[in-house]
Amino acid sequence: MPYRKTLLFFLLPATMISQNITGKIYDSESTVKGAKIFNKTKNTTAYSDANGSFNLPATLNDTITISSLFHATKTLKIDTFHVENELVIELKKQVNQLTEVLLAEKQNDLKTFETNSDLGAVLAYDLKNNTETWYKNMPKSGIDFVQVSKLIGKLLKLKKKKPVEITTINHKTFDSLFTTHKFFNAELLANQLEIPEGYAPLFFDYCEEQYVNSNLLLEKNEFMLLDKLLNCSRDFRELLKTTETD
Repeated sequence: MPYRKTLLFFLLPATMISQNITGKIYDSESTVKGAKIFNKTKNTTAYSDANGSFNLPATLNDTITISSLFHATKTLKIDTFHVENELVIELKKQVNQLTEVLLAEKQNDLKTFETNSDLGAVLAYDLKNNTETWYKNMPKSGIDFVQVSKLIGKLLKLKKKKPVEITTINHKTFDSLFTTHKFFNAELLANQLEIPEGYAPLFFDYCEEQYVNSNLLLEKNEFMLLDKLLNCSRDFRELLKTTETD
């Protein structure tokens, strides 16, 4: 009997024997690093490296999911082609919801500013073309007409001001900062910011998406930068939890 069992094992198709599948993950712009590849059938996990490559234990008919913080999750059922060839997986990029909220708030602020500026223009035009009406409709208690004129002038100046261009910190600058700086280093990243091992590149990408002002890199603004990074790390860890539960 033992002999027959051994013989049957060797007669099984090679695709049914436990093995690893390899592949590369990319999106419309480049390869995707730090993506989570989860084998739901075998409950095993792997992550793509800096080149988007991964290696995961899997066999025929296993179901795997590929997820990333900045991409839509994709599900695959392993077939013979996947086992015999290197996988090439494309993920669809999506805007982070938190970034969308922040941008929406900024747009609302801009709309309010534009409305106030337009109001000043309307008032100035009406004052110029209907001066008599303005005086006629003034209450008996009196309004300081000179002050009203000054106010309108200030509103018009607001409209002429050009928006201040803000330079933000990109992921390469964050990586360089934590490699060369005495305070912002790997120890701070692990102990204070609590970024899991291997997730630093993805965290720097996340920080870039938050449009951190490059002025915070100045020595006098180090505490402000630390506060910003603490907030980013907290939100980043929450997103990681959400991804792991998908």
